[in-house]
Amino acid sequence: SPIDKAGFDDVKARLEGIEKAIRGLTPPASRTALSPGAAPGAAGRVMFVNNYPEELLLVLNGRNFRVAPMTTLPIDGVPAGSLNYEVISPTWGLRARRSAALAGGETFTLTAN
Repeated sequence: SPIDKAGFDDVKARLEGIEKAIRGLTPPASRTALSPGAAPGAAGRVMFVNNYPEELLLVLNGRNFRVAPMTTLPIDGVPAGSLNYEVISPTWGLRARRSAALAGGETFTLTAN
């Protein structure tokens, strides 16, 4: 019927206009994630819980932290990416040597029992 044909032609014209507009779009030169912690260079946090009755040495990505007995040390601003850490006791020597991954905005907790 003529009414259906006119409606169909209208829809077809609109669809052609949308397709033309999409073809004219160009992708951005770069993409930026705006979610928390997803930005390049974002930092995370490491919480070191020392449940030992003695001071421990935490070596985190080559930086030394002395942690008093029965305390928790928050370390802010740790670059996202690979974490390499060692926990050393003056009495028992090396207690742990491990690697882990830290995402931006994430808190990574290490507990020495």
